[in-house]
Amino acid sequence: MRERLKFRLEELDKHLKQLQKNINYLDVFYGFPLKNEYIETILNSSDIDKLDSIAYRMIKFQDSLGKSIKLFFALKEEDTESLTMLDLLNLAEKKGSSIDVELWREIRRLRNALTHEYIQSVSEITQAINILKNKLSFFEQILNELKNRSDF
Repeated sequence: MRERLKFRLEELDKHLKQLQKNINYLDVFYGFPLKNEYIETILNSSDIDKLDSIAYRMIKFQDSLGKSIKLFFALKEEDTESLTMLDLLNLAEKKGSSIDVELWREIRRLRNALTHEYIQSVSEITQAINILKNKLSFFEQILNELKNRSDF
């Protein structure tokens, strides 16, 4: 189980680094905070692959984070089999982690804003990416907490 958690944390780190890389690219070429007209330009240029990568990595980041939290508590001999994700998040918060239910919901909202095909609003995409940029350091903090508490 320890090796599975180590693998998940490495995967989480990979997704976070790719998110950071793509956000940094947007920052260099467009500047933050992004504006709606920048997103419109990106959507109609070869830079659309940056948005696609951000959307994909958000899906993978949240998925890997959830699996990592479950494995972390299983390794700490917590009975996680019957716990929902919200139960795990409440347990994490109770144990002093930086992640909580509200942050999880925010990650989910960001992911949905970036990944759902039905969202056509450029302003929603712009807002989500601007929020994401501001959350990246917090995501890194959560990853480091999991690594440090797992002795990796």
